Amino acid sequence: MAAHRNSYSVPQLTSAMSSSLTQPAAPVDLRAEHDEELSAWTRYYLLKDVNSSIEYAQHELERIDFLWGRIRSDRGAVSPAIKADIRVEVRSPFGGTAACGNQYCVLNQILEFHGIAQGQVGRLAALKEFMLTQRHDLMNDEPSNDDVDVYVGIVQRTFQSLGRICQELRNAANVLRLPSRRRFPYCSHVDHTFKPALPSEVIVDFSIHRGELVGGVAFRGQKVEIVEYSRVSVPIPQLEEMLCHLDEQIAWLVHVRDNVKALLDCQDLYGDYYD
Repeated sequence: MAAHRNSYSVPQLTSAMSSSLTQPAAPVDLRAEHDEELSAWTRYYLLKDVNSSIEYAQHELERIDFLWGRIRSDRGAVSPAIKADIRVEVRSPFGGTAACGNQYCVLNQILEFHGIAQGQVGRLAALKEFMLTQRHDLMNDEPSNDDVDVYVGIVQRTFQSLGRICQELRNAANVLRLPSRRRFPYCSHVDHTFKPALPSEVIVDFSIHRGELVGGVAFRGQKVEIVEYSRVSVPIPQLEEMLCHLDEQIAWLVHVRDNVKALLDCQDLYGDYYD
């Protein structure tokens, strides 16, 4: 699986091309040589490195899906018995019971993460299909295919697609890593057990933060000041493993995207020099 990562350094090519293209006006045969060299790099990179990277990323995101299945089936991992001591001072009662509105539970955060990741599997599949439709042109050795302009559209679309995928995968990680207001109040319907059972006026809020279940406590119908804030955290098995796999894929896809951008820069530099 790691073989696809032994790619050429496209930024080095950018530097070499930049150096050669800043020389005095080149004869026609030198222009043809530069054209052929850049076309060869572009074809090779799109056919080999980009394709293998897409396949590897798909495989890893599917592995995340497998880990998600393990989290879902392990009910004990998200059903802890929690004990916390909190001191409160009652100031004054509310004029009524405040409505909770539509609140998300911890499971929704994992579902959102999972949904974004699955969406990017679809985008990777679409990009792979696009590359397959371009394969004939990329494999064709006709003299007309030595023209850099033949590949500009392919490279631009590849760069844009990889950019969107990387951003969405970052968003997926942020769903679980950044502090969240998406919490749920304690009730008998959630998959959390408390022994002994909590009074009905006690509200326990949870959200996921950095791979742990994080919670706080309040009292319904009262203005509560928590003198000593108590935070409870419970590790969730497999969640950090999911995030580690995602981080690796984001880092590698960003690397591939940056190399594709370097090819675009080469083409722009080439066009500016010879126009």
